[in-house]
Amino acid sequence: MKYAIISLITFAASALCSSAQTPQQFFQMPVVPDSIVLLHDRTDYLLAHYWDFCDIKKALSSRDKFRGAVVDFFSLMPYGTVGGVTDAMQSFMKKVSTSKEPVLLVSDIAEATFYSDTAAVPSDQLYLIFLDQFLANKKVDKTTKLRYEHIYRILDASQPGKIAPVTKYTDILGQEHTIVPDTTKAGAIVFFNDPDCSECSMARLRIDTDVLSRMVIDRGIVDFYCIYAGEPDDQWRQSVTSYPENWKVGASENADQQWDLRFSPVFYVLNRDGSILLSTSNAGEIIDILGRLAQVSGNAPSAFTRRHSQPAADPAQQPSEPVSDPQP
Repeated sequence: MKYAIISLITFAASALCSSAQTPQQFFQMPVVPDSIVLLHDRTDYLLAHYWDFCDIKKALSSRDKFRGAVVDFFSLMPYGTVGGVTDAMQSFMKKVSTSKEPVLLVSDIAEATFYSDTAAVPSDQLYLIFLDQFLANKKVDKTTKLRYEHIYRILDASQPGKIAPVTKYTDILGQEHTIVPDTTKAGAIVFFNDPDCSECSMARLRIDTDVLSRMVIDRGIVDFYCIYAGEPDDQWRQSVTSYPENWKVGASENADQQWDLRFSPVFYVLNRDGSILLSTSNAGEIIDILGRLAQVSGNAPSAFTRRHSQPAADPAQQPSEPVSDPQP
């Protein structure tokens, strides 16, 4: 990954700032006028003219080189504007729409670049821009589009600013509930995880043992949902019996049909109106958010209280003589 990032930066710098052409290039790159100064403007220009000197039909005869050129094209997009990227993507898709085959080739490259677990340029927004053009493409039949329509629907519904999907879940007692916003609270956090996932277990432990996080949840400042995207069977019930009592624990068989759950664990932070604020797989971000909520709500303990509220160490491991705090 380190070398991929260095390669991307090197390519972007040379493409945006240099007009030199080399014999090794697959096709001639456009030269960005010196009068265009800002990075996003230079990127938009390069994206708009990237394929000007490329004969797509000839380029497709060398799949590996063509794939590399498309990856470089996609890798420039984070530096452009939304409008510039959208226009460039639309123009490019028209160029490759000579038949179904090249369109599907490009779709594979886009998925690998923006959306897969090993994406070089992970970006939901860029992938959605691509899918807009792909789903409108008349060279691709409806049956082939079904999978991509499914991805688009879930990915789009999981973006910040969208109202969170209405999701039903079953608790440990078999009772049915729905994830709904409570306008009397600061918001909600929906924690999708699997009892058999080691990273999920670590995330649960970190949140439960953090003083401020536990305080915010226990005092009902936010609703904290801990949801398993699967069947609420006996094995699941047995695995969650030790979860914190103030967490809203449940299982939802259809959750993966409503939320983007490519990663595990994944947290969705909801505003009090039920709109999605952000999503992350980093438990540390959630702990930071809960800590800030504790501060603004006036519920944060003093430094002394927080330090001394941690579980005491095993007496057998204590030093024989007390260690006093250092003097100022």
